[in-house]
Parts: sequence; C-alpha cells; structure tokens
Amino acid sequence: MKYLFIFLPLFYIPLAFSQVYEVVESIDFDNYISPMVSVKKAGKTYYYHAASNIWVDDVDEYAADLLVVIKDGKYGMLRDDGELLIPIIYDHIKLETDYEGQWYEGIDYRYKFAVLQQNNKVGVANERGELIVPFEYSEAKVINKAVIGVAIDGLWGWVSAATGELVHKPEFEYLSKYYNEGYVEVRNDDFAGVAKANGELIIPVEYDDYMRILYYGKEVRFEGKIADRVHVFDTTGTELISGHSLYQYISGSNNLVFKENSQFGIFDPLTKKVILEPNLELINGFVRNLAVAKKNGKYGVISSDGQQVLNFEYDEISFLTAAGRYRSESAPVAPFNARNIKGVDINKLKARWDYEQEIDAQPYLIAAAKGDSKGVFKWQGEPIVPIGKYNNIDLRYFKGKTFYWVENDNKWGIINDQGKEILPLLYAFDESYQFSKVAVNDDNLIFDRFFSFSNGKKENSYREEIGLFDLDLQKLIIPIAEQNIEIVNTEHIKIRKELSTYDYEFYDYNIKENKHNKLPGPALEYHLLANGFWIAEMQDKTYKLIDSAGNIVYENSKWSSKEYYDLLRFPSYGSKNHGDFYHGLKKIYTSEANLFVNEKGQEQRFEEVDQVDAFYEGYALAAKKGEEAYKYGMIDLKGNVIVPFEFDAVNAMGAESEFLQFKKGKLSGLVNRHGAILLDPIYTYIDYNSNYPYIIVRKDDKYGLADITGEIIITPQYEALRRNYSGKDNTWPLIVTEKGWRYFMNSDGTKALIKAKEEEY
Repeated sequence: MKYLFIFLPLFYIPLAFSQVYEVVESIDFDNYISPMVSVKKAGKTYYYHAASNIWVDDVDEYAADLLVVIKDGKYGMLRDDGELLIPIIYDHIKLETDYEGQWYEGIDYRYKFAVLQQNNKVGVANERGELIVPFEYSEAKVINKAVIGVAIDGLWGWVSAATGELVHKPEFEYLSKYYNEGYVEVRNDDFAGVAKANGELIIPVEYDDYMRILYYGKEVRFEGKIADRVHVFDTTGTELISGHSLYQYISGSNNLVFKENSQFGIFDPLTKKVILEPNLELINGFVRNLAVAKKNGKYGVISSDGQQVLNFEYDEISFLTAAGRYRSESAPVAPFNARNIKGVDINKLKARWDYEQEIDAQPYLIAAAKGDSKGVFKWQGEPIVPIGKYNNIDLRYFKGKTFYWVENDNKWGIINDQGKEILPLLYAFDESYQFSKVAVNDDNLIFDRFFSFSNGKKENSYREEIGLFDLDLQKLIIPIAEQNIEIVNTEHIKIRKELSTYDYEFYDYNIKENKHNKLPGPALEYHLLANGFWIAEMQDKTYKLIDSAGNIVYENSKWSSKEYYDLLRFPSYGSKNHGDFYHGLKKIYTSEANLFVNEKGQEQRFEEVDQVDAFYEGYALAAKKGEEAYKYGMIDLKGNVIVPFEFDAVNAMGAESEFLQFKKGKLSGLVNRHGAILLDPIYTYIDYNSNYPYIIVRKDDKYGLADITGEIIITPQYEALRRNYSGKDNTWPLIVTEKGWRYFMNSDGTKALIKAKEEEY
C-alpha cells in the first residue's frame, strides 16, 4: 500500500499569481547545489529555488534529481525542478539511490528511495514522494530495487519495494544485496545464507563468513564454506557438489574445476561425475571452452569436457586473438553505449569499438614455446606455424586474416594465414622512423594493411633502407631503398628519396590503382590536397599544382611561400585547411587577393570584389575597397552578394570559428559560415562561447539573450545579465539587473519573487 502525503494548506503557498517581490540583502549562485541558489536575508544565508519560490536553511543531500532540504531543523525532499515531493516536517531523511557504471548525465538509476525518520520510527518513500513503508520500524535500508530491509529491535526482515508489504519478518542480524534483485544474503553471527526476495530461505544460515557467487559459467552458482570444505548450489538452493577445498566456474559451461589434494580436475554437477581426474598441477581460466593446464612441469591445453587439445610438452602457452592480443579468461563484454563526451569523436570511438569486436569475433589462436622455438596453432590444435622453425613470432590482423612476422637467426619475414612465406626471411624490424601512417590512424583497413621493414644502413649512411609490403596484395609494393614513406590518406602514399646531390625525388603510389607516379622535381616538399591534387613546393619557394598523374596543372611565379602582409587577414574556419579545394575552387595566395583556380588549372576571379577568402560551405568572406577603408561582406561561388559590403571589421567566434561577428561602427551582428544572418547588426556587444548554448547580446546598454539560431530568448532590457555556470544548460537561472534591482530569472522568462540591490561573488 502507498501512503500519500497530505500537505497542510498553509505550509507551502505558491506565490506565482502575485507580483509582490520580497526584498532581500543579496542574491548569488551556489556553485555546488544547483538548481538551488543562495539568498541573504537579515544577515542569514538561505538556499532558494527560483522556479518554485521555496526557501530552505540547508541542502543535506543531492543525488539523481532529488534534494534533501532542511528548514527550521526539519527535513523534506525537493525535486530539482522545484516540486516539493515530501513536506519539510521530518526529523531526518536519507536518500537511497543506486546506478550502474560510471556517472554521466542522463544516467538511468536502478532505484531512488528516501528513508524518513519521525519520532524514532522510520518509513520509506519512493522517488515520487509516496510513502510505501509505514512508520512501524526502528530502521530501514534499501537492499535493491525490489527489496527494502526493515528492522525491529536490531533484527532485520524485508518488505516489497513495490507494495510495502512485509514478506519476511525481522529475524536476522544482517541483510545485504546478493546476485540480483531476486535474492538477499542473510546473516546471523558469523554465518550466512541466501533467501529469495519473496521471503523464502533457500540456503540455510550456516555457512562461514559470507556467500560467494560463481559467475560466467553456463549457469550461475552460489557457494558457501564450512571449515575448509566448499558447498556449491544452483540458484534454487539445491546443493550440486561439496567436500572439496575449491571450486571454479568454467566460462560458458555447466562443469566446474575442483581441487583435491593440491591437484585439479573437472566435475559435471548435472551428472554428478568426475570427467577429468584431479591429476593436474594447474588449470587456468577457460577461454572459449579451452584452458592452459600444467602437468609434470609442462604445459598443455584441455577443453571444458576434459579432452586434451595440446600435449603436455611445452614450456609456455598463451591464448591470442587474431590480432595477437592475449586472452586469459572469458568474460562478458559490455555493449558500446555512445555518450556525448566533450572532446571525444563518438563516431571514431564507435568505429574503433566495432573493429575490436570484429577482431574478437575471429577464431582465437594458441601460441606455444618449446626451448628457443615458438609456434602457433589453430584453436582445434592443428599447427599453422609449426614449432621448431622460428624463434620469434608477431601477429598482424588484416581483413579477417592473421599474418605472422617471423624471425630466425635475426632475419625476419612474413607468413600468411595458410603458413606460406610471402616475404622471405631476409629483413629486420623497421625502427628508423622513416615510415609514417599517422594520417590514417582511424582507418584500420589502411593502417593495418601495410608493413614496413628494414634492410639496415649502408656503410657510412645515417639512413636505413626500408620497403613496404602490402598484406592485401601479399606482395612488396615499395622496394627497399634509402627513403621516407608516408601514407598521407586512404588513397596515396608519398615516397621521398634523397639524391646524391642532396635534392629530393618524390613519388606518389596510388593505393587503389597499385600504381607509381613520379612527381616533378626537384622539389623541397609535396603536400596532398583532399581531391588528389598535390602542391609542390619547389626549390625557389614557388608552388605548383600537380594532378594525381604527376602532371603540372597550374604554376604562377608569384605563388610562393612568401607571406603578403599587405593583404587582409580573414578569420580562418576551425580546422579547415586554407590550402585545399572547396567546391571545385582553390584559392591561390599571391600578391593578388582575388585569384582562384579550378581543377583544370583555369584561373577565376570575382568581379567588383577586391579581396576574397577561401570558400567554406560554398561561401567566402570578401572585401571591397571603400573611400577610406575596406568594407566586408560575403559572396557565394557565383559571386552573388550574400552579406552586403557595409561592414568595417569581421571577427570569428566559437571554438571552431563557426560564427562571424560583423561590425559596423560600434554595432555588431552575427553570421554563420553559410552566410545566414543570425543577428542583425544592431548590438553594441555580442558574447558567444561554444561551451554555452546561448549568446549574450547588448543593445542600447541593455542586455538580453539569444540562442545559437539567432532567436531572441530574453529581450535586451536589463542593465546586467549574469550566467549561472553551474545551472541548467550552464545558464539558468540567470541573475538580471533592472533599475538597480537584481532578480533571478528562470528559463521560461519569469522572474523569481525576490529581489536585491547586491550580489555576492
């Protein structure tokens, strides 16, 4: 039964209908218990909820969306939207909340309850403020979302969290949560047992210390210990096996590992039979039905049904994924749960997660060592890389296959998934730093596809000879030479060779076409553009535009790395590359400020405009020379005017410079990079920070608020406006100043019914 609180009509009277403001000494934000703010009155500081006009002396707890508040020594419970759920009349209130995993915004709580105390009795209310456990007990505690423990005279029983009905009378000295909401661990003295949430005692209270749980087998088992002997039960409380000193689960199996006289074996609790006699010195944790075991000082591999997969003849055995990562014990993997985490690219994170799951879904491998030799076996025990041939083996996963970088007598080569040598053992690890693939860190199909290796250094040379092997084509694609190799994107690899003249020779290897193109030289450096064109920086510091076939598409003797400081400096757009093509046009930086080329190398200028920035999203900043100074505006790709040329200056705003603040004299407006005018140029001040969803504006010395679409949320009519950085949306409630008075303002635009002349900072 639920017991509804009856609110006394005079206790809390909403005052929203009245616009009579109570005058206080000062108001301020509280940085720790938002949404509560602080108010000073008659020399005393109170906590205040601006939306509900509730005053309290203190906040005792704040968890989930619930606050335990104190007024005149009495306790109540407030929801963070301001609704008073439990009246402030109790001697004490303690929140009971529980959630799974690391805290994050929007978390789903397993339960939320409040334990109430009144006149030395306790009751329990749910998160809606409904009393579900009456004031009939001396103590209460939440065990799980289904069970609430209650005590009389120091003995504990429990009630249903759903109905409040007593399901087991108080007779135990201690209760605790166990396994899941369907069970409770019960204790008397130093002995423990297990009961169901419905009150049924299924394992008697006679086991030492506490009850344990064997997770991750095919079925969950409970175990208790008496002296040095262990007893194992199923979840109904039926005893399955007992009498040994240790039992261990086997992942995904009903069988159990047991220990007898310091030796290990395997027992089937369903048939009550020993299926592997206790004659092993060690059985490690099981992975996909297999475990490494030890017998007579040597290692082998057994299955969960007691079969021998690898003989006991090895000095070392490890389980590996297809990518060579160690696996020691199976355990469930939590699903990917994307959350908007500041500074983290969720799409990249998910792609990495998916790739790791792809690798883990492949068959595992068994690595074994005997003396100085190593080998790799399939999961069924068949050899892939046999013992006796190689001293070292390293694994590389690519497109559903495992490749092996193997070594013998300090010479390395590559073996494919069929055990065939595809790169002879003639080379060494590449430790030269002459190979780079940083640009494709997030593309696993490219990052893991290419394998660099070394032929060492020639005499009197400081550079190594390196080459590149393609695991997809299973062949050498860049022969050994003194060179630098850089994977610059998913389609191109840049090769730079130093000539005897100390000049450089550059090549472009097209990954899709499996083709080398020699790039024009001599050049100092090459930079790849997004559409496959190259920018060549020549010896004389001039630039040339080169297509993917190595042909010169455009050159201009004035296009160089020289900075032209007489040109206007337009605000850049975040991480966008000024040197790239956008919408088919590339800006050419020379002494001329209105020059572009298309992908055919044809020049293009925009009439009646003096200076034009690079295009982003199809739009560009531009400037016209006026009588006294430049005037700024924006144009599209056809030269149409999007923002008129009537502004004196432009500043970028936002973490990625996504907004542009156009200034006309002392007035400012806001434009996005698509050329849309968000705020007309009528404001004397605009303040935007990407961490906050609102823009502060000032017009005629009065402040207001707009959202990032330009919609005015609060009309500029206040002498001052201050954000609540710890409040909702890092903004609410605001403090606004009007005619010298400070007010709290809620997100719906209403003002709280108090005012002050002062703020406390």
